Amino acid sequence: LLQRGFNVIGIESNNSIHKGAMERHKKMNIDEERLRHINLIFGCDLETFSVLDSCSDGGRRVCLVALHACGDLTNHIINAFLQSQNIRCMAVVSCCYHKMLGTFPLSQEL
Repeated sequence: LLQRGFNVIGIESNNSIHKGAMERHKKMNIDEERLRHINLIFGCDLETFSVLDSCSDGGRRVCLVALHACGDLTNHIINAFLQSQNIRCMAVVSCCYHKMLGTFPLSQEL
C-alpha cells in the first residue's frame, strides 16, 4: 500500500508485537505521516471510532485492511465499516471462527 501512495496505520492489540512493528518501522526510514502504528484493542466502541476519525483528518478516506482477523475482529471491522462515514472500503482475511463469541454465522443465507 505504501508503494501505491497510500498512508498506512497499523493497529495491533498485542503490545509486544506493536513494539516490534515500531522497531521495524524505524529501520525502514519511512515518514511517520505515511506509516503510523497504534496499540489498540479494535472494537465497536468510542475509543476505536475516535482513532478511526483521527485517521481520516484532513478528509482522508480510510480503507480497513485486516490480515488474520481472529475471532470477533472480523465482525468488529465489518460493523465499523458500516457505521463510519470515513471508512470507504475494507479488505478482511478472517480466521479462527472457533474463537468467535456466538456470532457465527453472520447471516441466515450462509
